[in-house]
Amino acid sequence: MTLPPETAAFLAQLTGRHTFQTFDDRPDKDARLSRVLHDPAELATLNRQGAGIFVMVNEGDGTGRKNGNVTRIRVHCADFDGQPLPDHWTLNPSLLIESSPGKFHAYWILEDGDSPPLDSMAFNAQQEALARAVGSCPDDCKGLARVMRLPGFMHRKGEPFMTRILSSTGERFTLAQIGAAYPLPARVHPAPLATLPSVPTGPNSARRKYALAALYGIRDELAQVGEGERNKRLNAAGFRVGQLVGGGHLDSEEAQPVLWQAAAAAGLPDNEIQSTLPRALRDGMASPDPLAQVGQESGWGYGADLVQNTIWCKTPLHQNNTVPERENDLVQWCKLLSPPTDSEPSGWGTGGPGWGSEDRGGW
Repeated sequence: MTLPPETAAFLAQLTGRHTFQTFDDRPDKDARLSRVLHDPAELATLNRQGAGIFVMVNEGDGTGRKNGNVTRIRVHCADFDGQPLPDHWTLNPSLLIESSPGKFHAYWILEDGDSPPLDSMAFNAQQEALARAVGSCPDDCKGLARVMRLPGFMHRKGEPFMTRILSSTGERFTLAQIGAAYPLPARVHPAPLATLPSVPTGPNSARRKYALAALYGIRDELAQVGEGERNKRLNAAGFRVGQLVGGGHLDSEEAQPVLWQAAAAAGLPDNEIQSTLPRALRDGMASPDPLAQVGQESGWGYGADLVQNTIWCKTPLHQNNTVPERENDLVQWCKLLSPPTDSEPSGWGTGGPGWGSEDRGGW
């Protein structure tokens, strides 16, 4: 097929293979219009039927549209979803696209021989640094498999609008140029741990082991959180661990570095961790959890008055009222879940995992 001139001009700038994604732009959302394509032949027909036409900005392997299908990073980009364009660019973008009235996409195309390693965390960090510098939405351009609207096709949300190229310089950039113009934020080291109120821990009792299992479980869950949820989850994690610190079962000096490391593994920058974690810990410590029922003769963790959102074990540890000694066993045997229902007295809870009250974001 013959591509629209705007489309051909745009794709010529993104060298290599192209992966296309279509979604139904209309309110009724016809799933038949949602497709992943590696040939543009059907794009015009789908667009006429109401589909929005998108392209994966990085190069793929021609078999799918997931991070694992990306073979080469070829751009850095910014999405101005209602935010104004800057009066001055530190580095003028290679392409500036108007995706719909008052909304824009900016692209900095990389030199063909200067593609960075396929590291999602590093890519997202550079994307966020760029977005914060130019004033675009920092969460709207993350992900190696990110798609953006393709110029030359109609945007059909609301009044139809032809996505179009506003400017094209043809310039390409090295990674060094991108990094120098839009540097990553300086690493912010944690506030001195002594500034956090600290409650000494007691002997290696059931409550102590229980709290350690909670800390390790929360750490593992937090490290796996995806984009868009990380700050909220860190806030909830800090609050829950703070409750255990306030109850005397953990020490803040051991808890804060564990959560900091997990949040960093999830991709949160240090400045966001610093602004969220200490406050969340303090708030949790102000609502201490005594774990009153843990370790009682009725069985570990099975008291009716046990504070909501605790740990329930899949293995029958309650048979001898003991808990594992080693961290690996705690992590293997325990998982953060809501308390079991009446029909599941000794199994996994059916409710979604969560800590803290709803106004703290849950989990």
